[in-house]
Amino acid sequence: MVSRKWSNKTLREHKQDRRAWVLDALGLPDETPTDPHRYVWRPVSTKDPTRTPLAKRLLRGVANRHRTRRRLLELQARADGRPIEDLSATSPPGVAA
Repeated sequence: MVSRKWSNKTLREHKQDRRAWVLDALGLPDETPTDPHRYVWRPVSTKDPTRTPLAKRLLRGVANRHRTRRRLLELQARADGRPIEDLSATSPPGVAA
């Protein structure tokens, strides 16, 4: 987590910085207007049957971060003209580690 004590930035400012960095790395202009009322946040009761367990939500977040990171590395390699590395955590069949 990022703390305002360390960087003197709010979470919103960090998100804007990341967005600007990715758009700059991809060479895309930042012309998309954002609607501040796009999402409505409401607390979910612990008794709600449709609520996903915390462990599952955390694992989904980790998987999403890994997927995003892999895609970013792939795009950077492609932009630099480097071969795209196999980022698999397991070796292909028939290849000894």
